[in-house]
Amino acid sequence: MSKTFEIFNQFSELKVGVFDKSDECTSDEECAKKLGFDNVTKLNQVHGDVTHIINDQSNETKDGDGLITNKSGIALSVRWADCQAFAIYAPDKKVLGALHAGWKGMAVKTITAYYKKLKEEFNIDPKDTYVGSVPSICKNCAEFTDPINELPAHLHPFINNKFVDLPSAADYELDSLDVPRNQRERMPACTYCDEGYWSWRRDNKEDARNYLVVGLS
Repeated sequence: MSKTFEIFNQFSELKVGVFDKSDECTSDEECAKKLGFDNVTKLNQVHGDVTHIINDQSNETKDGDGLITNKSGIALSVRWADCQAFAIYAPDKKVLGALHAGWKGMAVKTITAYYKKLKEEFNIDPKDTYVGSVPSICKNCAEFTDPINELPAHLHPFINNKFVDLPSAADYELDSLDVPRNQRERMPACTYCDEGYWSWRRDNKEDARNYLVVGLS
């Protein structure tokens, strides 16, 4: 059975599922069905800063890492292993999204780009959103070869020798956008340490995928 976030329980119209190894999902579609949706929109994730607005169900798979909709009956799905992923909801306008953020996405500030899209399309401010963050690789496991040269300057404060605290970098970006901390929830597990989650670094499999699925009923 999928995990979810306590912070979203207050919104009866919202469905959020975090699917790990125990759910035995092999596709976005299968996970969406477990959450009660017949339709799902997914992405060809490219580790960038592009977010798409979804107004209707389409079989087209777009390149990008973020999805936003205000339509009911359509599930949005992103996949992750050691990367971060976020469910983002603006309850006043009933606008929902999912965002995948690997270290390359963090390098180009994909969270900030997502919120810029949210403002442009729906006039929603960060302070009006609730955010659920899935488990991701922790600061003790995210080892880089040469992080000072691999990562841009805004991520350097989160480097400790060859390790990078990417969850703290994401929290800092959310802080800088003024997303209230009491409207955020982060699942504490590390995908590398906890073998209940798929980890690309540990499992070294192309199909090592966990799923975050969100939708409005």
